[in-house]
Amino acid sequence: MATLDVFSRLDDNLLIEIIFHLSCTQKNPELVSDLLSDGVLTSPPGGWPALFKLLFCCPGLVRVGVRADLRPTNVDGDDYYYRRRLLGPHFSWREAELSRKQGNVFLRDRFSNNCLYLSRWCGCTHIEEKYKYMLFRGIFIDFKNTLVWQTVNDGYRYRVDLNCAFCDSKRTWDLYSSSCLIRVFGIKDDEERFDRGFVCENGHVFGVWRDLLF
Repeated sequence: MATLDVFSRLDDNLLIEIIFHLSCTQKNPELVSDLLSDGVLTSPPGGWPALFKLLFCCPGLVRVGVRADLRPTNVDGDDYYYRRRLLGPHFSWREAELSRKQGNVFLRDRFSNNCLYLSRWCGCTHIEEKYKYMLFRGIFIDFKNTLVWQTVNDGYRYRVDLNCAFCDSKRTWDLYSSSCLIRVFGIKDDEERFDRGFVCENGHVFGVWRDLLF
């Protein structure tokens, strides 16, 4: 019976992997092809479930370093849906096709040879009292062989205390303090920088731009 249970769990895991693989391939076949282009990998860094989350889910405000006491303009009191679904990771209701072209736009010139798939403008938007927060997500191809990896992995200068929004990695780095991404908006609030972008050791990218409401 124990052996049957083991095989049952293996079958379930294999089925889940196949479903995620098919979903990701259907969503963005070019991205999947590039991730597996070396002919060695059979799954993307972090696994198929992580890539599925990256393609279909917004990381949420807390995961990109925005404080957790923000409130949307149309919510009163301690709204459970807002706390659990908008501050945390959730399925994105807005199309967020990842493309190399978008990644090239936001990488600084010295990293132009690196391949970054980034969500088109923009992956998910959250409206607050004074600002709108535009969350983005993406992934580097062959991350450990990029100049971006060499730059951020320079000691502990660019390490941040955030877990990856998509996989189990607990090692993440700041893409703005390392000058890997260009800044979109220059708004500051009490000297707090608000162009934020991070990358984990598997090359998963997540961050936020903030703009004033007019």
